[in-house]
Parts: sequence; structure tokens; C-alpha cells
Amino acid sequence: MQGPGRPRGSATRRRDAGHLVILAVTALAARGCTQPSDTELFATVEETIEIVETRPAQGATGVARSSPVELCLSRTIDPGAIDRTHVAIFSGAVWFDSTLEIQLFATHPDPSDPDDRPWCPGSVISVRPRGAFEGGIQYRVRVQPSAIGWAGEPLDTETAGWVAPDSEDELPLFWLEFTTAEELEDPSPEIPGPTLEELFAPGAIFDPEATTCGCHREEGSLARALLDLSTPSRAYRDLVLEDRVGSTGYPMVAPRVPAESYLIHTLLRDADGHALRGVLGDPMPPGEPASYAHALSLVRWIEAGALR
Repeated sequence: MQGPGRPRGSATRRRDAGHLVILAVTALAARGCTQPSDTELFATVEETIEIVETRPAQGATGVARSSPVELCLSRTIDPGAIDRTHVAIFSGAVWFDSTLEIQLFATHPDPSDPDDRPWCPGSVISVRPRGAFEGGIQYRVRVQPSAIGWAGEPLDTETAGWVAPDSEDELPLFWLEFTTAEELEDPSPEIPGPTLEELFAPGAIFDPEATTCGCHREEGSLARALLDLSTPSRAYRDLVLEDRVGSTGYPMVAPRVPAESYLIHTLLRDADGHALRGVLGDPMPPGEPASYAHALSLVRWIEAGALR
């Protein structure tokens, strides 16, 4: 789910995808097995996004040296609007090269012990140095206000943690300070992500006996013609090998990058239960949203490389 995978900004990405929209409306709506949404696409945006929690907390000590720094946001953000140049790690005047991960669907910090719901109500910005943090050192993470929501919601820079600029030419900045533990903890065991075959197992999200994705298994249906979920091999063809982009400008599945996978975009809903701005049609599955466990299984599958 790394943001740097596609450094283009939101507006640029959507312009690139714009030429596809008129021809794709009918097909993409059918892909979702639903009617196009009645939600106004370009309504005025008055809401803002807040940083509601950080892990570690502000001023924390004894922070695990292998843990990422995670910023929990109040809403879902557009992955095309932020990259690793907007989030930096410092210790004193020293800047550390880092990796950035955007979680549109907040995953549990410990994959071996997931909760029954996300720990964060919106997206998570996760950053870590390339390698473990040094021991017993104070670090500072600086965030620029580049992230925006799918409807263009800006970050609220009036909340705790934000520092006002010294001049009108500068931007406000968010600062998070913490001190790491002296000793490097034992690494957590890696939990392999599921394969697509496992997502078709009884009780899994693509279980052939479940009704959730039934329209994508109906013989002769347009939904199945566009996205066939009748067998793992056909699903792999349409989810991973398909080279078309969705209405958000991203492929159906971008292996190892769930935030840039249209399949994940269609699972998310805004505060009113509508699809994210840019997703044509209603959110998937129709009616009730996918359970946290089912959505998490798709995220883990893509993170692991979207294997057969």
C-alpha cells in the first residue's frame, strides 16, 4: 500500500482516467452489479480531515524500534495526493530515508491478532525508516498538509500537533515526537497472506455458496462477463490480469499495493454510506458492507502479492 508507487497527484490521475469515464459508465456499473449512484459527484466540500490518533502517542518513550509510526485519520484519503516526500523522520537535524504506506482500510498493527473492527475510522499513514529505529533516541516525524479526502476534504491544521507557520509563504506542519527503547525487540513472525484459492474457501469472501457475490457467478449475466467470480482461475484473470483501470484511475488489483487497487476502493463507504467520490456506482457488496474480516482478507491477499 505504498503511496510512492504512483507519485501523481489526485487531479492529474483523475484527468488521465477522465477519457474513460463516458464509455465506461455502463460497464463499470454492471461490474458492480448495481445501478449508477445518485450521489452528486461534485458537491461543495465543507468537511475536513483530522489526525485523531497516533501510534506511538505524542511524547511516548520506550517505543519499539521495529514499529512503524502510524497516523490515524478521521476519513479516507486519496492515495494519489500524498507520497513519502510529504512525511519525514528526523532525529535532531538528521533526516532519515523512509518508506510510506497508505492504508485506506485500516489494518490491525499485528496481523496475527486482528480485531473485529478497524482500530482507525479512516485511512492510516504509516511511515518507518529503511531499517529499524536506533535505540534510546528521540525522533520527530514531520507531516506536510498534502493529504486530501476523496471528495477534496483538506487536513484540519488547527488541531493539536500542528504548528503554525512563521510566514504566509510557509505551510503549517504536524510534528510527532517520541523516544525509542534501548533494546531491539525480537521480530514478529511474518503471517503469510491468503491465496485467491483460500478466498474461495467456505466462509471466505468469495465462497461460491455465499450470496454476496452471486451476481458475478450468474451464467450469462453482464456482471459475470465483466468480473467472473465463479472460480479462482477466472477471478484471477479478471482481477489481476485485467489491464483496464477503474473509474478512480487505478487497476482492479495492484499486487502489493491495496491502496492503489480499485477492488479496495469499491469496498469503502463514506459517512453517509455512499461509494467514495470517483467510484462509479454503489459501494460493494450491495446492501450491507463487507465484514472487517472479509475486507481484511482481500487487503492481506493484495499485500502478499495477489497470489493464485
